[in-house]
This record gives sequence, C-alpha cells and structure tokens, in this order.
Amino acid sequence: MPTRSFQLAKILGSTGTIKAVALDSDVGGGGVEAAANDSAALGVGDPGDLKFATNRKSLHLYNGNDWERIVSGADAKPIVITEAADQVVQSLTTDSSRTTFKVIDPEGFSISYSVSYLRDSDKVFFTNDSSNLPPPLSAPTVITKAADGTATYKFHTRMTESDGSGYTTTDLYKVRYMGSDGARGAVLTKNLQLEFFAGLYGMWADGTVIKSYPGASLATNGTTSESHSAISRPGQRIENSGDYISFTGLPDFDFDPAPGENFLVWAMRFPTPLDVNGYAMSIRDKNGVTINFIDGMRRFQSNVRHRMELYTSNDGGSTYTNERGRFELADLTEYGDAGTNYTNDKYIVFAIDSSNASVVWCKEVGGNGLIFQLKPASTGEGRTQYNSNANNMITFFGGAPHQVTIPGVAGGSNNEGAWKIDVAAVAVYPESFGDGAAVITDFASFISA
Repeated sequence: MPTRSFQLAKILGSTGTIKAVALDSDVGGGGVEAAANDSAALGVGDPGDLKFATNRKSLHLYNGNDWERIVSGADAKPIVITEAADQVVQSLTTDSSRTTFKVIDPEGFSISYSVSYLRDSDKVFFTNDSSNLPPPLSAPTVITKAADGTATYKFHTRMTESDGSGYTTTDLYKVRYMGSDGARGAVLTKNLQLEFFAGLYGMWADGTVIKSYPGASLATNGTTSESHSAISRPGQRIENSGDYISFTGLPDFDFDPAPGENFLVWAMRFPTPLDVNGYAMSIRDKNGVTINFIDGMRRFQSNVRHRMELYTSNDGGSTYTNERGRFELADLTEYGDAGTNYTNDKYIVFAIDSSNASVVWCKEVGGNGLIFQLKPASTGEGRTQYNSNANNMITFFGGAPHQVTIPGVAGGSNNEGAWKIDVAAVAVYPESFGDGAAVITDFASFISA
C-alpha cells in the first residue's frame, strides 16, 4: 500500500500545486478524505490523517490536537532568522528583561509581531492584553520593530510579589513568539521564568541590582571577579590591604529586629584558610550599633573579642537551647571549625538576629541544605575596634585597613594580615518574612545557580 508521504507527493505534484486527477483517484480510496469545508466539516481524526476541504481546495493534516493546513503554491511561509532566548525575569525595574526575535517573509511582505503565554503549572493561557496578562507582569510586553525587521520584546514586571499571594513567587511560562505576514506566521516557543525577590533590597557584589532602594550604594576597591558553581553570578574577591566592598545607605535594619524591623543578610566564602590576624567586615545597624567580625569569624564589639563557634548540643541530646529557643542539632563536621578552616571554602549565607551577635544564622548555598548557627565562646584580647560612621552599612575588607581610607570605616589597632573573601550579595529582609532561618533559606535559594 502506498505510504501517506507518497500519496501527498502525488497530490501536490512536482510543482507544489494540488492535482485534481490525484484527488479523483485518491480521495476516499487512498487515505485522503473529502470534507465540505475547512471548519466544522473537518471533524476529528487520528494523528496523521489527511482531509481535503473542497470549498477552499485545501489539504489539512491532523496533528493530534487540531487540523493544520498544508500550504501549497508560490506563497512561502515566513522564516525565523533570529531566535528569541529563554528568559529569567526578576522584579528589578519596569524594563526588567528583553530579547530579540526576527522573522522575514520570502516574498517581502511586512512582518507583524505578537506574543502569548502558557503557565506551565496549570496550562492557563494568557494573551498580551491588559485584561489577560500573566499575574507577574505589570503591563503588556512592549514590542518594538527596528528598521531591519528585528523585534525587541521588553517584559514589564511587578516590583513586589507577583500577585499579592506571598513573598516569593516563581512561575515558569511557555512564551509563544509569532511573526506574521498577514496570511501565515512563523512561531517560536521559549521559556520564561519569573522570579520575585522576597526582600526589601538586594544587590550582587558586582553592582547588579536585585531590588533597588533609594539611597543605597555600593563602593569597591581592588576587587576581582570570581566564579563559583554554587551561585548564579560571579562573586567579587578582596584579598589585599586597602581592598574593600562597601554597601551603604541600606534600608533600616536592626541586629535584633523587632516586629516591623528588618534583617541584614549577606553571602560570602573564604576561598583559602584564614589569616589569624586578618580583618573581615564591619557592620552598623540603624541604631548606630557596630559589630565587627575578625579572624576566624570572631565577633569584635566593645573592645571584647569572642571566638565564634558552631553550635553543638548543650543538653546531651539532639537539640540545643539558647535565647531563641530550641534548635535541631545538625552534623556540622564538614564545615570545619570557626578557626582558620572555617566553612571549608563554601558559600554561606549569614543573618544576625541578636544585638551582640550571640545568634548568627548560617546556611550553605546549595550543598546539604543544613541550617546552623554560630555562637560566641571564650573572650579574647581587647583592642580598639573599628568605628563605622554610617548607619545601615556593611563593609568587607582586607588586612591592615587602618593604613588606608575605607569609606564608612575607620580606626583600629593591631590591624594586620590579610585574607581572601569572596562576596556574593547583600540583602535586607523584613522581619515579617520569618526568623533568621527563613530569611537565610530564601536568600540562599535566590542566589543559587
């Protein structure tokens, strides 16, 4: 029995036009059925079925869902020249992402462009009309066409959570890009990932904005870009005397946030063992309270130095108790200790929720997903601490910073040595989002690769 491909070739002929003789001999007996028209009369079929609509002299192929017209003749279908790219759109600005798409018509007819969406989770269809937009979009996607026919698509996202249902919303959409010559179109389907940051402010250490805040700024000196498989963007490394990464003018945050106040959150790693004489960072909250972290992640406040250690069980069981309540004991042996091998070259997200840094929440980005805490242990030598002169700031710096000028940070004695710090990002979260564990979990997920 002749194959369908053979039958179709016989029908269309060498010129691409439908041959009446072929229809006379094949319709009804060779696998092609006749239908009175190209609408309701086509009915349903099995995938691969062919039907010939006598009203328009058109051939149709059933693809399993609907009938597709098989075009014949000299008018060719438009062709995709430049493919649009998969997009990850965040709530960054009102023009948060863009991609290009180019279609040409072989006969030279002008191309008009459009876009539509299909939410992957529930297969709900959305147009590009204001009345039927995907919830995370604040306005229809703007489509502009250049003189050469290339279309640019600009996605306008909401600045807050997508639809008011929660702090974090992540949706995957299928986006259908179409270029039409008025009769037929070329279609391309790509992914659109919509991500909404849960915090009030966020910025990568390279200056890329996650969520802006008026007055917030980033200043750096001597940084180098360092990629790492755990995070989605390269971190910035400081390692020499006078090198720094300083975030200032942040939204108000408090080391011990009460209802209505905010957490400070940051992500960093130590790529090499720490110099025991090195300095790491200085943080000052909205109340002017300054806490510094120095060698081995020791807390340095009010001229007293306390070694920061990983929490272990303090009751002989599977939990420990502190002023924040009971906390599940985790196996933290892979993180080393709070000395020179601290966190073993891992990116860790940190958050403080006590005014003297007695509770520092920690979570590895990626990895085993464990949440752990640091606590101050024994007291150490007193020394003149760093003085920060700007509230709502965090500055990371290398060794001997008293010998150079670092914005917002001054003073100090016995300040020597250097260590390497790779900083990924800094954020401020509302206390209403949850406790320190919830905050670090969300931020670790957001910046992960």
